[in-house]
Order: sequence, then C-alpha cells, then structure tokens
Amino acid sequence: MQSDCKLPFPVVPTGRYRRGLLDAPDAFCVEGRPDYVMGRLDAHGLTATVPARTHPHRLYIESEHIWLYCHAIDALGAALLDSTGTMPFVIFMRTMARHQHLRLTPSGLYRGDNKIHGKTEEGIFKALGMPVIPPTDRNVKGKWHKWELWKKPEYAQLRRSIRSGASRRKQN
Repeated sequence: MQSDCKLPFPVVPTGRYRRGLLDAPDAFCVEGRPDYVMGRLDAHGLTATVPARTHPHRLYIESEHIWLYCHAIDALGAALLDSTGTMPFVIFMRTMARHQHLRLTPSGLYRGDNKIHGKTEEGIFKALGMPVIPPTDRNVKGKWHKWELWKKPEYAQLRRSIRSGASRRKQN
C-alpha cells in the first residue's frame, strides 16, 4: 500500500499483513455494500473494480494495489477470518463447521439459514468449540495444524479429505 493513500472510511487491516508477513497492509475489511463503497471511492478520486462475479463483496483498487472486503457490521469477525486466510486455514475452519452441521461464510456462521455468529472471530472459534488461533499462527506452517483436538481419531476422515483436496488442486 502506498503510505500516502487515504481511504474515505474506517478500515481494518487484514490479509498477509495481519498474519505478520508484510510491512504494510495489502487488504482491508470495510463496512458497507460494494456499490456504496465504490461510490465513496469514486468521490475521492479512487477507482475500484469487482474482479470476479463469484466474489462480489471484494473490490480492488489497482492504483494502490489494495483489496477491500466489504461486509455488514455484524459480520466483521467472519469477514476477518475469511480474508486473513491462508486458504488451507479457511478450508480447515469451514470443514470444522461442516463437521458440526454448520456453514461458515464471509458473512457469518450459520445453522441452516439462521446466523448464529459472525461479529467477532473469538465468537466463531468459541461456537466451533475451538481455541482462538491468532492471525500470526494461521500461516501455512502455522500452529493451527498442530491443534491437539484436530489429531483425535474422529477427525481422521476430515484430515484425509482436506489433504486429498489440496493435492487435487496442486495437480490441476
């Protein structure tokens, strides 16, 4: 991120910066719908694009090399969890939710169509019965994959499915 870049609304740094891998943020969570955020950016001379239809809540400001993840105020925790990554960690968290018949998305943790949590990361970890894993431990070689409960025999099938999914993606 350019040190002189000023965004016209409050933001929360996320991504690799939050995991301790960059000196400056490259991604932020921001409250609001993408069309509202784009309007605010345009009014301040910044142009953002939606690079993929599959992720309409993500905006990219090419001139500043910054990603913005747009979310509702009650989804900050879920948005941070999703946008901080890494992808193997996000897959791990979603798999843990699925194992408990829940669904974890960037907008919250759901049981069916009912949102049961999303406001804080800590609340999502608690709802999943997990210890809070700090962002710096979410890197690919982070401590999350050594979590003791994860090593229990009942999670063996989940571990195999995550590993086989990761190896299939590498082959493609």
